[in-house]
Amino acid sequence: ALGRDDAVDVIVTFMAPDTPAAAARAVGPFAVHAEFSIIPGFAARMTAGQARSLARVQSVRRVEEDAAIHATDVNTNRDFGVERIQAAPSLGGLGLTGAGIGICIVDTGIFAEHEQFVDGAGVSKVVGFVDFVNRRTAPYDDQGHGTHVSGIAAADGTGVPANEAAPFIGVAPGALLYGAKVLDANGSGRTS
Repeated sequence: ALGRDDAVDVIVTFMAPDTPAAAARAVGPFAVHAEFSIIPGFAARMTAGQARSLARVQSVRRVEEDAAIHATDVNTNRDFGVERIQAAPSLGGLGLTGAGIGICIVDTGIFAEHEQFVDGAGVSKVVGFVDFVNRRTAPYDDQGHGTHVSGIAAADGTGVPANEAAPFIGVAPGALLYGAKVLDANGSGRTS
């Protein structure tokens, strides 16, 4: 719906690996915000006309709007009452943080060095780990789901930048974590 000269933020991905953003300059000058290293592509601000022209270039896989997104935690509070659990009793809460409790996450593993699991002294709250898939001894998560679930349970709300990390505090931020890796890198396993 944008006019030809309206500015738009886009993400451009290429078919071939290691294609630089400069390969798209045939549509005219535009401001590149970032070039990606894992996927062949870049983020830029250009006109809608340039974006449409670029989308027709054979080596371009996709041109899509780089729209703003926002993570929210409304379901956690609604479903689990996190704010009430952690609020002081004088404020009508339960004053619970999970301190002195251990939680075992039976999933794809846990990334123990995640900023939400490491305190200011560099000590991880992941204190135990058993790998039933690959038999490794150090905690890891080659899929990500276990780390995500661990964060819901016990993330401490710290990280960089602080204002972006704080909303992700878990239900029991004072709890310790134990990981049991029973699902593989695809998030699959067997009931046994």
